[in-house]
Amino acid sequence: MTPAAAQPDHGDLRHYDAKRRLALNLMRFMERERYLVRRKQAFVAHVERKLRNNRYHAGEAPQLWAHWLREGLKRYLRAHPRVDGSLFTRAFLHELAEEIAEREHIRVLRGDYVDMTVDGTIDASGRMRVSRW
Repeated sequence: MTPAAAQPDHGDLRHYDAKRRLALNLMRFMERERYLVRRKQAFVAHVERKLRNNRYHAGEAPQLWAHWLREGLKRYLRAHPRVDGSLFTRAFLHELAEEIAEREHIRVLRGDYVDMTVDGTIDASGRMRVSRW
């Protein structure tokens, strides 16, 4: 008996299971929504601050990103009324928040957000000023 071959990922949603398709559609919506992008900037700045002060705990990160995820889900369901909201279970959202937390932590460490979050100036308290455009 031969092992089942993994389905190729060509960037096409048909190669993913239904659960992954839900997550990708939600994330694509959240990455395009202006309000959510600004909220993400604030969360990224928070993570950067925690890392800089050596107070970042990877176990607490999914809870932080779950707030952003729930806000995005509310907006997604309002914008797409035909999507069944009961498919987004608490366990599903927690799993997705863990994935987001891990991915965003790596991106912050890699320096992907340097241009997005800090405008290069320092405020009165001596901290880098976060851009809010």
